[in-house]
Amino acid sequence: MANKSFFSKLLLSFMMVAIIPIVLLGILSMRISIGATRKQLEKQVSSAAIRAGETLALTFTDLQDRLDLFCQDPQLLSVLTSPTKGESEKQQIYQKIFFLLAGKSSRFEMHVIAMDSTIAVSTAYLPKTYNPKEFSSWGLLRTLGEVQGTKVYANRFSSESGTEMIASIGSAIRDTKGTILGYAIIDIPYQRIQEILDSVATELPLSYTILDTCQYLLYDDLSLGEGLPFITPANQSKITSESPSGFLQDFSDKKYLLSSAPFLDNQFTLLSAVPMDLVFQSNNLIAIIAVAMAFIALLFCLLFSWLLAKNFSTSLSKIVLVMGEAEQGNLKARTDVVRDDELGDLANGLNKMIENLDELFEENLQKQDNLRLAEIKQLQAQINPHFLYNTLDSIKYLAKLKMTDEIDTVISRLGTLLKSSINSKGGVETVKETMFIIKSYLELQQICYPGKFDFSMDLDPDIYSFVLPKLIIQPIVENAIIHGMGYKLGKCTLLIKGKVYAESIIFEIIDDGIGMDEELVASVLSPTSVRKETEGMSIGLKNIHRRIQLFFGNEYGLEIESSETFGTTVRIRLPISRQTGHADPVLPTGIFLS
Repeated sequence: MANKSFFSKLLLSFMMVAIIPIVLLGILSMRISIGATRKQLEKQVSSAAIRAGETLALTFTDLQDRLDLFCQDPQLLSVLTSPTKGESEKQQIYQKIFFLLAGKSSRFEMHVIAMDSTIAVSTAYLPKTYNPKEFSSWGLLRTLGEVQGTKVYANRFSSESGTEMIASIGSAIRDTKGTILGYAIIDIPYQRIQEILDSVATELPLSYTILDTCQYLLYDDLSLGEGLPFITPANQSKITSESPSGFLQDFSDKKYLLSSAPFLDNQFTLLSAVPMDLVFQSNNLIAIIAVAMAFIALLFCLLFSWLLAKNFSTSLSKIVLVMGEAEQGNLKARTDVVRDDELGDLANGLNKMIENLDELFEENLQKQDNLRLAEIKQLQAQINPHFLYNTLDSIKYLAKLKMTDEIDTVISRLGTLLKSSINSKGGVETVKETMFIIKSYLELQQICYPGKFDFSMDLDPDIYSFVLPKLIIQPIVENAIIHGMGYKLGKCTLLIKGKVYAESIIFEIIDDGIGMDEELVASVLSPTSVRKETEGMSIGLKNIHRRIQLFFGNEYGLEIESSETFGTTVRIRLPISRQTGHADPVLPTGIFLS
């Protein structure tokens, strides 16, 4: 794997050196090309938008001027003020309408409606909303009544003939006193606006949208309203009246380059848009050339890197193989690489290093065995006197009180404890045996300190057959009684729990004694602790913690949680080992703790 990693890194280095400049050059060329193409497109789109806006403005202004003259016609005013309005009057109005439209009657729909609805003349179908009796205070008629002269009004609807209208140009017909006699309205079909925009000379596939200052859509090739006369909420933030000329935006998952052009004194804004795909299409050739060059460079780098790495791979793989064998413990392995370069020096140095390690390993192994035996004997010499002194002191106390029955029980329990420390089973015992000994010890202490504490045990039945080193749990129980509950007024409680967790046995010794603060807890297992208030307790706990890690590794040992409010919990973590067929080390007997 190391050889492959070296080869890959070498290959990658050459690829980066060769390809990165080409990629950067290609990206720079693409950006310059896209930028130039975009600027050219911006000019074309902006020019088309301006021309289209001017054409629309010219059409609307022409119709407004015609409609102004129409509404001031004396004959029309006479007809509308006449008390009798028959067919002859309507024919007169028809003639004036066709004269006004001058051959454009098929492109627009015009309506003239008297205020009292006695005359309603139309070149097509008269919309119901143009009835002054019902709608004079609503929509288009209300707007025309509020302004003087003609007004372009965004008015999208479908006529009864099925023609889609997008806007109306209208005016209220007034007499000399300003009284409204009726209305003249020209409806502008969607198709007519489309014809006007299509007539704008351009080579680009432009789409157009026309909206007023309230974002009401007159014309919508971009589907900003998705069929509705208003811009959808999703597109409202993309298009505003302040949108600059030449900006990018996404519509319907497609990117467009847009340009805006206001017309009719900023009453309306025309947006022209072209898909950005045109920019990308115009740069396809540059992209293809850049990819081809990068591919050729990649092939060259692969070949050059492979030839270079092959020169080192055989020797390097042999060195890595020997290193792997040495790592697995084979200190007899040697490499046969002979070279006159740095790899040859590395191979010779590796052989010498492994040879020295082999010699040091044999020497240190013997030293470690001697040191471990000396440490265990030292622990045994430390702990035994404490237990005997405390137990004999309790018997002396009972003898003074002439409590013979209790002395008998104490001696019996003491015999059980001493017997457990001198049996011939070695340094381990089952959990069941350990709990029996601890129970004897606790019953002994209950006699020595009547009414001082209660105890209980909560152990998983499956763990009774597991084995553990002697005198691991019992010294901690004794510490809980003497140092935890001994200084607390009132009755205390001691709980011993045991369970299997993952591949370990977890024991917990929990008391509700006086507890310890955080600083005191930290000092108990600290190898450099010198606090006098923890001296007796920490010596014992440190010894136990040291014993467990000595035999089973640093992942096992003691953990302490304590507070001055709730007491102390000591957690013991040991590996699982059953009574039959276990391979745990044989521990020295007679080790105990105070």
